[in-house]
Amino acid sequence: MPITSVLHLRSFVAMITVLSAATAGCAAEPPSQLLVTGFTADAIARYDAASAEGLGSFGPGSGMTGPLCARVGPDGWLYVASEESNSVLRYDRCSGEFHDVFVSAGAGGLAGPAALTWLPGGDLLVASFNSDAVLR
Repeated sequence: MPITSVLHLRSFVAMITVLSAATAGCAAEPPSQLLVTGFTADAIARYDAASAEGLGSFGPGSGMTGPLCARVGPDGWLYVASEESNSVLRYDRCSGEFHDVFVSAGAGGLAGPAALTWLPGGDLLVASFNSDAVLR
């Protein structure tokens, strides 16, 4: 499971996800990467974990607005809690290419998704900030 922590960068709060060699599995990529959510940039920035070299970003134009959390799921997809679009989006963790809207805006009471995690059986839990709930 990726290691996560919260970090204040410039004028936004970012969630940093560390993709280790075991979770990344991407050809021609550094073995460990940092994925940093950029709330105001509406993007996820990639960095080489060893050198801190920027590897580009992804997200703009895919519906990602106000990302607060990015986590690799048990199925290998990268899930992003997009707070301002009130949805959970799914991306290819290697290319950053948008795959689909995994949880639609407002589904099951979702309002302002802020964090993601999975139960041992694979069910997704989403912290819904604006509805003050944890949704399954």
